[in-house]
Amino acid sequence: MPTIRVDEQVYEWLKSHAEPFVDTPNTVIRRIAGLDDSLQQRRSQAAVRAKPGELLDRHEYDRPILQVLAQMGGSANGSEVIDAVGEIVADKLTARDKERIESGVVRWRNRAAWRRFKLVKQGFLKDQSPRGMWELTDEGWKAATGHA
Repeated sequence: MPTIRVDEQVYEWLKSHAEPFVDTPNTVIRRIAGLDDSLQQRRSQAAVRAKPGELLDRHEYDRPILQVLAQMGGSANGSEVIDAVGEIVADKLTARDKERIESGVVRWRNRAAWRRFKLVKQGFLKDQSPRGMWELTDEGWKAATGHA
């Protein structure tokens, strides 16, 4: 796929036309250029927003994430962590958790990935890990091993 560079003004314009957490610069340009038929079809076929109580509580991902990372030596590829967490929470997932969201990602996988952000903010995972890698902090190790 080709790479293009845009200046700050164009980037700000793209952001002003984007739907947060859904659009990429490419999807904004496709929509404005009238090339977004497949995107609109995906959105219309995607699951609607879940109601409270229809999904596994988002906090249910935290401990498994920390434990999986500890078992993997404190650092691992994010998708490998999510795969292992999925095995742990599989029997708790609802039908809604297993649906695809607008981006095409399975909902529970997306929610588990967002928990990484929260665990970073709480100081359990490192913020400056290499791209795609999830790493425990000292506090994360303590929480994972029950020494918090």
